[in-house]
Amino acid sequence: VDEKDLEVYARTGINAVHNTVSNLKLCSGVMPIIKLREAGVNVCLGTDGMSSNDSYNIFEVIKTTALLHKVTQPDFTKAPTSGEVLQMATKNAARSLMRSDEIGSLEEGKKADLLILDLTTDAFGPLTTPENLKNHLVYCENGTSIEKSIIRGKIVIDGHKIVSIDEKALLAELRSLMPAFWEDYKKTKAASDKLVSYLREMYWKCINHPDPMWRFTAPKSEYL
Repeated sequence: VDEKDLEVYARTGINAVHNTVSNLKLCSGVMPIIKLREAGVNVCLGTDGMSSNDSYNIFEVIKTTALLHKVTQPDFTKAPTSGEVLQMATKNAARSLMRSDEIGSLEEGKKADLLILDLTTDAFGPLTTPENLKNHLVYCENGTSIEKSIIRGKIVIDGHKIVSIDEKALLAELRSLMPAFWEDYKKTKAASDKLVSYLREMYWKCINHPDPMWRFTAPKSEYL
């Protein structure tokens, strides 16, 4: 992302989705969210797919985002605060879907989408101020404190348990499908392994291309 990109993104109302954990797993580099936010670009958070993250835990993404951007540049005052990271996961996400009038915050007239968390768990002790609560949500909570989850007014998690589906039955069904899936996987793996060398060659051609894009913390000069 160069200066021209930033100007275009801000002027045209582009939304940037930061799939922090997925990017780290796939060696995709680090999104320059500080520059994006300073340019006025709406940045929200995502988990990406199961094959590129292995988790749909948005709390994991929230914490990783807050930590990662404390080391991308030396000015600690520019790192997103706990409140700003939470906004990326809620209000900014709704804005990216053009549904700010429906979801993203607790307001009269919006969909009844909310989480109710148990503040007596280890993640929230000891609590002192509202700002401290944001810190607990970002740096301590991992989803295990969720007492209730309500989607459009319907309770889907109650007493820390999913009540909208039979979770045990669903997992049992998934396990029963795995032997057949594994056999299909073994049939395709040999063919896909042959592509690895070509993909590696293509990857390094992109890395060594003379353009200004560089999303890694190591100096580009070390790899050219």
